[in-house]
Amino acid sequence: MILNSRSQILMVVASLVLIITVWQLIKRDKLRPAYGLLWLITSGMFFFFVVFKKLGTHIANFFFVEYAPSFFFALAIFFIVSLLMFTTTVLSAHAKKTTELAERVALLQWRVEQLEEQVRQASLLEIPSPPTEVPRTDLEPQALDNSFVTITQMKEESIL
Repeated sequence: MILNSRSQILMVVASLVLIITVWQLIKRDKLRPAYGLLWLITSGMFFFFVVFKKLGTHIANFFFVEYAPSFFFALAIFFIVSLLMFTTTVLSAHAKKTTELAERVALLQWRVEQLEEQVRQASLLEIPSPPTEVPRTDLEPQALDNSFVTITQMKEESIL
């Protein structure tokens, strides 16, 4: 593990920053652990192949690829396409659930409106109107026997 070029040192720092960033996102609940694990594995592999450059060359040769960077470039493209496919399937599932939830909300809203209308109609038929008498508090203690007056009497006296 000899880091002999500036670009290799830069890639090690970049991969470490990526690992730390993903870890912090998982820790702060900004990234779900399932997705975070995917990113941690990817950034860990990136770090591993940058540090152990010869191992990457041997793996590329094992797959009959003579130029190791092209193998890793193809591997990165495969990873990105896989990630896009995974994200698309998750997005499609969420879109379907959103549509179903919107339909359920619309049905529930319609049902609430129907029930409110039934309550309104039932209240007009069955429930008597509230009494129109209001207790008077501005009277003296000896007159409390007759402390209830109608609202119209209070309006006439301009109490309200």
